[in-house]
Amino acid sequence: MAQLIASSVSFAYSAERLALDSVSLEVRKGELLVLVGANGAGKSTLLRALSGQLNLSQGEVLLEGRSLKVWSRREAAKMIALMPQFETTDSELSVRDIVRLGRAPHRGWLLPLSEEDEAAIDHALDAMCLEELSDRPASSLSGGQWRRMILARAIAQQASVLLLDEPTSGLDLKHQIESLQLLQRITRQQQATVVVSLHDLNLASLFADRIAIIASGRITAIGTSNEVLTVENLKQAFGISATLIKHPTSDLPMVLPSN
Repeated sequence: MAQLIASSVSFAYSAERLALDSVSLEVRKGELLVLVGANGAGKSTLLRALSGQLNLSQGEVLLEGRSLKVWSRREAAKMIALMPQFETTDSELSVRDIVRLGRAPHRGWLLPLSEEDEAAIDHALDAMCLEELSDRPASSLSGGQWRRMILARAIAQQASVLLLDEPTSGLDLKHQIESLQLLQRITRQQQATVVVSLHDLNLASLFADRIAIIASGRITAIGTSNEVLTVENLKQAFGISATLIKHPTSDLPMVLPSN
């Protein structure tokens, strides 16, 4: 059974153009789905729609077979964690305090944190290699460290659905790979539903169970990397000519831009 379903979802920021145009999508438990597409294609908007943040003009989003509209905000927040692409970086809270916010759906804003909560926070900080930075003001972090902290907050939430908008943006290659490996483990071990937007098509190919290409607010292709990453699909979605080769160990497609 699909954990998260978008059924004919449409949304517009203005009357001129639909940001999402009748998008239907099913994401299963234990699946890591990667959204790819050009800037402005609709990836971030789709993630926000799946989180229940948008007032849709058409369609609905179902979580475990029930419309998000019937879930209370707190119950939905326990189930769904959204990591946005942009977030204010001027907070004077410590790194640990920011990660603690991931426990708010479970404890509320006033109740003290339990040992279970603190253990979840410790695990998230450790997973993102932030233990030594935990007492620093969040505003003192580099861009890459900030992204790791926000991802740690989402992990501390222990939601069964993770919606992550460009979680590897600003990270060096080592932390990009480690972050995606962590998400892959969460997907497998916890049978979580993980939807991630990425710009790096080769990382998408290596880590995704399925890839969805989005163009002009529509899903134009969805399937395994071998099914989706084709010369024709890349030309249509990105307007580029590319050469595809096979990864030497995984046999998955790698994208090389043509001169």
